[in-house]
Amino acid sequence: MMLNLKTGRIPGYTEGQQPLIYLVAHGQDVYHSGASFLFSEGHGIARITMWYDGCANLNQVDWDMVYQRYWWDTVNNMERKRSIALERIRKEAS
Repeated sequence: MMLNLKTGRIPGYTEGQQPLIYLVAHGQDVYHSGASFLFSEGHGIARITMWYDGCANLNQVDWDMVYQRYWWDTVNNMERKRSIALERIRKEAS
Protein backbone atom coordinates (compact mmCIF):
# COMPACT_ATOMS: atom_id res chain seq x y z
CA MET A 1 0.00 0.00 0.00
CA MET A 2 2.78 2.43 0.83
CA LEU A 3 4.38 1.79 -2.55
CA ASN A 4 1.04 2.51 -4.21
CA LEU A 5 0.78 5.81 -2.33
CA LYS A 6 4.35 6.73 -3.23
CA THR A 7 3.96 5.92 -6.92
CA GLY A 8 0.55 7.57 -7.39
CA ARG A 9 -1.46 4.40 -7.93
CA ILE A 10 -4.23 5.43 -5.53
CA PRO A 11 -6.85 7.49 -7.40
CA GLY A 12 -7.35 10.87 -5.78
CA TYR A 13 -4.27 10.67 -3.54
CA THR A 14 -1.45 12.97 -4.65
CA GLU A 15 0.53 13.80 -1.50
CA GLY A 16 3.09 10.99 -1.68
CA GLN A 17 4.67 9.70 1.52
CA GLN A 18 5.49 13.05 3.13
CA PRO A 19 2.32 13.31 5.30
CA LEU A 20 2.39 9.64 6.36
CA ILE A 21 3.45 8.63 9.85
CA TYR A 22 5.03 5.22 10.41
CA LEU A 23 4.60 3.68 13.84
CA VAL A 24 6.92 0.83 14.73
CA ALA A 25 6.66 -1.34 17.82
CA HIS A 26 7.73 -4.78 18.96
CA GLY A 27 4.83 -7.17 19.34
CA GLN A 28 6.00 -8.16 22.83
CA ASP A 29 5.92 -4.53 23.95
CA VAL A 30 2.38 -4.07 22.67
CA TYR A 31 1.28 -7.28 24.37
CA HIS A 32 2.89 -6.40 27.71
CA SER A 33 1.47 -2.87 27.63
CA GLY A 34 -2.04 -4.27 27.90
CA ALA A 35 -3.15 -2.38 24.77
CA SER A 36 -5.75 -4.01 22.55
CA PHE A 37 -4.55 -5.15 19.16
CA LEU A 38 -5.70 -7.01 16.08
CA PHE A 39 -3.89 -8.81 13.32
CA SER A 40 -4.90 -10.78 10.28
CA GLU A 41 -3.45 -13.68 8.38
CA GLY A 42 -4.10 -12.04 5.03
CA HIS A 43 -4.89 -8.84 3.23
CA GLY A 44 -7.25 -6.70 5.32
CA ILE A 45 -9.80 -6.18 2.55
CA ALA A 46 -10.06 -9.80 1.40
CA ARG A 47 -13.31 -11.49 2.39
CA ILE A 48 -11.51 -14.72 3.31
CA THR A 49 -9.11 -12.98 5.70
CA MET A 50 -9.44 -13.98 9.33
CA TRP A 51 -8.80 -11.49 12.15
CA TYR A 52 -7.37 -12.35 15.56
CA ASP A 53 -6.87 -10.47 18.80
CA GLY A 54 -4.55 -12.66 20.80
CA CYS A 55 -1.02 -14.00 20.62
CA ALA A 56 -2.27 -17.59 20.75
CA ASN A 57 -3.21 -17.30 17.08
CA LEU A 58 0.08 -15.94 15.75
CA ASN A 59 0.65 -19.35 14.19
CA GLN A 60 -2.10 -18.46 11.68
CA VAL A 61 0.16 -15.86 10.04
CA ASP A 62 2.09 -16.99 6.96
CA TRP A 63 5.46 -15.83 8.31
CA ASP A 64 7.35 -16.91 5.20
CA MET A 65 5.20 -14.48 3.21
CA VAL A 66 5.52 -11.70 5.80
CA TYR A 67 9.29 -11.73 5.48
CA GLN A 68 9.26 -11.52 1.68
CA ARG A 69 10.65 -8.24 0.33
CA TYR A 70 7.85 -8.00 -2.25
CA TRP A 71 4.36 -9.49 -2.11
CA TRP A 72 2.32 -10.49 -5.12
CA ASP A 73 -0.07 -13.25 -6.00
CA THR A 74 1.48 -16.21 -7.73
CA VAL A 75 -0.40 -19.28 -8.90
CA ASN A 76 0.83 -21.12 -5.78
CA ASN A 77 -0.28 -18.32 -3.43
CA MET A 78 -3.71 -18.08 -5.05
CA GLU A 79 -4.14 -21.86 -4.85
CA ARG A 80 -3.08 -21.79 -1.17
CA LYS A 81 -5.64 -19.05 -0.45
CA ARG A 82 -8.40 -21.06 -2.14
CA SER A 83 -7.47 -24.13 -0.09
CA ILE A 84 -7.62 -22.11 3.14
CA ALA A 85 -10.99 -20.60 2.20
CA LEU A 86 -12.43 -24.02 1.32
CA GLU A 87 -11.26 -25.45 4.64
CA ARG A 88 -12.94 -22.59 6.52
CA ILE A 89 -16.19 -23.11 4.65
CA ARG A 90 -16.10 -26.82 5.50
CA LYS A 91 -15.50 -26.07 9.20
CA GLU A 92 -18.35 -23.54 9.30
CA ALA A 93 -20.72 -25.98 7.60
CA SER A 94 -20.05 -28.80 10.07
